[in-house]
Amino acid sequence: APLATPSSCGTYQTHFSFAPWSGKPPAEGDTPMQITQGCNKGGFSPSLSAGSAISSGGAYSPFTFTLTRQDGEANPQSLAVTLPQGLLAKLGGVPLCPDAAAATGACPADSRIGSLAAAAGVGGAPLWIPQPGKAPTAAYLAGPYKSAPYSIVSVVPAQAGPFDLGTVVNRAGIYVDPETAIATIKTDPLPQILEGVPVLYRTIHVLVDRPNFTLNPTDCSAKEIKATVT
Repeated sequence: APLATPSSCGTYQTHFSFAPWSGKPPAEGDTPMQITQGCNKGGFSPSLSAGSAISSGGAYSPFTFTLTRQDGEANPQSLAVTLPQGLLAKLGGVPLCPDAAAATGACPADSRIGSLAAAAGVGGAPLWIPQPGKAPTAAYLAGPYKSAPYSIVSVVPAQAGPFDLGTVVNRAGIYVDPETAIATIKTDPLPQILEGVPVLYRTIHVLVDRPNFTLNPTDCSAKEIKATVT
């Protein structure tokens, strides 16, 4: 559904105005709508699953990241993900998306490093994007951004059924510790409303699957991927 009821209980007024063809004054008024249950669930405890698809040390592997939020919890605003030491990306040979193209998401195909999928909405059947037959999503490698030496440009066409709310472009800086080479990816704020429609994130899934791009650590000891979700 394109709309959701308010999260807080109370009485909400709908204003109406009907103008007649006769040219006489319109009929105007207000009608109340009450929200009486399922309010103020609150809380914020999103779950995270991330890692390499292939567990071999020193091997190239696709990398996945999945953030899940329960219905009724606060909405995610931004993400910061810190990769474990030794998990690297082979940036050489990947053409960077130019800044002008990164601003609109019109990056060249040879800058692509992966794709995204997202579920949004309320209730037991949130809407998944991209939908079959709709425009695909993509993630691209770009240059310096907000003091970070590299960045990721995420492009998600907000298309569902007959609705087309445009293309959502989000940029994330890739910050690299000069001593440990540990990378932290920090996103810009995620959009909360598109063309008047609230975006209630339920799942954000990122797949980095460019061949020979993400490289596993050579050390087989346990590693951790850390995230801060605002």
